[in-house]
Amino acid sequence: MGDRCHLWMRVRREDKCKIEAAFGYECWAEDIAEENALVWEDDQANYGSHEARHKAASMGAVFEGFHGGGGEYGPYVFAAAGERMEEAECDWNQRPIVSIDYDGTPVQGHVDAARRYLLKDAETSALIKGEDPVEARNKKAKEMEIE
Repeated sequence: MGDRCHLWMRVRREDKCKIEAAFGYECWAEDIAEENALVWEDDQANYGSHEARHKAASMGAVFEGFHGGGGEYGPYVFAAAGERMEEAECDWNQRPIVSIDYDGTPVQGHVDAARRYLLKDAETSALIKGEDPVEARNKKAKEMEIE
């Protein structure tokens, strides 16, 4: 038995075989395909398919998405490109969130994770659209006022 949740991913079309190999099954939502992307949707993702997502990222698959909360974890957003995946806790509208410590200060690890996710998501979205990922990342960094 496991802890199941809803998983939704937007996958670069050319990485379909990598996703299938990493997950070991198919769960494509064919009616939601885009020109350069496919949608993977699984209502029974065990622990948000954490291991399969990391495996797909290490294989070079480009994807972005979110999973809902389970009994032992909350919802997360994630983005993968360049054999690396970044994740951040999120609210129910798929926006990264940062926890506040008991002294009223933001939890720095959550701030860092949210920023890494936003930068990786900019890269991932650009790659899926066939655009320059470095330019997209730099633009996002400038918007966030970080170097």
